[in-house]
Amino acid sequence: MSKTIVEGYYGTILEINKTIVQRLYGTTLEMSKTIAERRYGITILLSKTIAERCHDIMNQMNKTIVERHNDNTKKNE
Repeated sequence: MSKTIVEGYYGTILEINKTIVQRLYGTTLEMSKTIAERRYGITILLSKTIAERCHDIMNQMNKTIVERHNDNTKKNE
């Protein structure tokens, strides 16, 4: 029963969203395409920048930890 309720709920939501999107973007397709490209383009660039920064920081941190660990290991030997 819950499966039916979920299917009914999400099916309805998807149909409504599809209709709204078609109405909204159907009339202003070129404009919305431009907005989407700008918005997602910026989002992708921001995400990429954040990811690159994050990974670079993580790599630097991990490298430092490894270097420290190896240095300590060498001293202990």
